[in-house]
Amino acid sequence: MLATSVKVWRGLVAALVCASGAAVAAPATGHSVSTQAEGAPDTAPPLACSTLNASLDTLLAQVNSCQTNAEFLAQLGYLLNAQGRYTEALEHLERALMLDPGLKGAQIDYAVALAGSGDNATALTLVQNLLADPALPSGLAPVLQRQIETLSASMGPRAATADKAPRVRGTAGFQVGYATNPLGSPNLSSLTLTFPGLPVELPLDGSYLARPGSFGRADASLSTRYDAGDDVHYDFFGGVQGFRSVLAESSQSQQAEFAVERMAGHNGIGNGTSMTAFYQGLSIIGLHTESGVRYQSQLLTAGIELPGLTGWQVFTSDPAANCRSRVGFEAFNRDLSSNRLLSGLYGGVSGQWRCYPASGGYWQFGAVVGRDHGKQAARPGGDQLQYAARASRLWLNRQWAPAGLERAGNLLLVAAVTGTHDSTGYSPLLDSGRVRQIRQFNLRAELQQQLSPNWQLLWGLDWFEQRANLRLFTFGNAGPYVGLRTAW
Repeated sequence: MLATSVKVWRGLVAALVCASGAAVAAPATGHSVSTQAEGAPDTAPPLACSTLNASLDTLLAQVNSCQTNAEFLAQLGYLLNAQGRYTEALEHLERALMLDPGLKGAQIDYAVALAGSGDNATALTLVQNLLADPALPSGLAPVLQRQIETLSASMGPRAATADKAPRVRGTAGFQVGYATNPLGSPNLSSLTLTFPGLPVELPLDGSYLARPGSFGRADASLSTRYDAGDDVHYDFFGGVQGFRSVLAESSQSQQAEFAVERMAGHNGIGNGTSMTAFYQGLSIIGLHTESGVRYQSQLLTAGIELPGLTGWQVFTSDPAANCRSRVGFEAFNRDLSSNRLLSGLYGGVSGQWRCYPASGGYWQFGAVVGRDHGKQAARPGGDQLQYAARASRLWLNRQWAPAGLERAGNLLLVAAVTGTHDSTGYSPLLDSGRVRQIRQFNLRAELQQQLSPNWQLLWGLDWFEQRANLRLFTFGNAGPYVGLRTAW
């Protein structure tokens, strides 16, 4: 049985190498071909990262300076595959597809590297997705179909699970920055308390005043995916984060998170070929601060994932390539053990849309709305209506930077808004029991410069404002930061 399996994947590798060669319209100019539409921005690699007639050794010598060039990385992966160095090829091909999911040659080469490294199940899935892609050149379809039939027959219904080991991924990084109000103070020197018939001006100590200062933040995470077979997989995530401002010892905080999600129905990001998939997830979060806050929450999610729709496909049944949509339910148990009066139970609905254009980068939109029920009737403000929306857009360097700034880095923009509306007055001492309403706005711009295959330098500017009809809950904060991040 083992000998048969080895022969199968070797045959698959050989056939896919031939298939990937057939996908190249002009082999002399490089292996991978983008499906970028006519009239889209020029994505030709800069001269320093040219792959024209370049040998493997030449490309390896340039790899550190060409980490944002998808075509370069795809060609490097192709040449590594040709020498049987499949494990090395995986890393470069995976990054190439993250930068430009539309590279058909790189997709085929990625399947070659997966099969060559023994990951038969994922290679089979990827070939199936390629075959379902309407943009696939017609001459490749018979080749891929034969390989699907051969590999499927020899693997059996559950054999794929036995030879697929989970792949663990890790990230770590830190940031330092300077902000106008890193402690989130309301910038008040006094507060008017509305006693019945007799307002009283209460002086506040200096901790209520906004003070600018520096801060530091560090984080690390591990994630892995386990394929259980039959189009079912599990994603696991664990992460920790720490924050500290030089302004106060009490600003120090630590947060930890663990999450697991089960997905039934294949839905690999970036293909849009699976019509439906169902997900269920559990997250556990804990927060501890030096000021005494102790917070824990448990989140349950469930819903359906569908092919995403581009703006011009909203009223059609055709899925958009490289886009996915989610609609589901969320349920929180929020426990503030340092002040249980503020604890609550939340239930709501959520939606998400994400798209990875063939030209590179990504779009992401998400929104949630629900109601948080106080565990105790005496909770200030009572039950709360809560909502949030977030949008993010990543442009690759070549998509936004003018000539002469080829090393400026990728550009990430994030915008978010959240809101909370209480159902009853927060306190009779604050504006005579007025019902509290809070809105939060956040904008962030970040440049991501690739220093090496595993290291990024981050430059960013973050702006945050919280508005409320009760002055005690209003504050703002803004400032620049710089960070270093690694992934493995």
